[in-house]
Amino acid sequence: MEQAVEKLMKACVPTKASLGRKKPASPWVRFEWGSARTTSFDGVLSNLSVSYTLFDVDGKPLRATCRLSIEEASVGPAEQNPTSGARTGRSTHVLVAGDSLALLAWREYGDATAWRVIAEANDIDDPMALVPGTELVVPALSDAGAGEER
Repeated sequence: MEQAVEKLMKACVPTKASLGRKKPASPWVRFEWGSARTTSFDGVLSNLSVSYTLFDVDGKPLRATCRLSIEEASVGPAEQNPTSGARTGRSTHVLVAGDSLALLAWREYGDATAWRVIAEANDIDDPMALVPGTELVVPALSDAGAGEER
């Protein structure tokens, strides 16, 4: 729980890159909804409040209620495909028995070692525990690390 709250708080701190440009800006966050994780928008946290509601006997917080506001971020000029609204292409893949992230990376990128891009885009901690029927987002290789520093 503490790590999740800390992640939210870090999203309110201007990035080093923006400070270096003398234009402080918080990192972008991506708000996603739906099971396929294909519906989303990028934005910045404009307001965050955290209320701790339960503590362990040693004082460690165990439960918190977070309220936040996200303002949609400007993504610049329109891309070539006006219907997509995306900066780069992405697709989805429904896992079947025998699929692996390395195999999917080989099919999509021609590089089996790029499986981490798919794992990161789908918050997969254990690439060996894939569930058939799960729909994965397959981002463009150029999206790798795009959310780090803007």
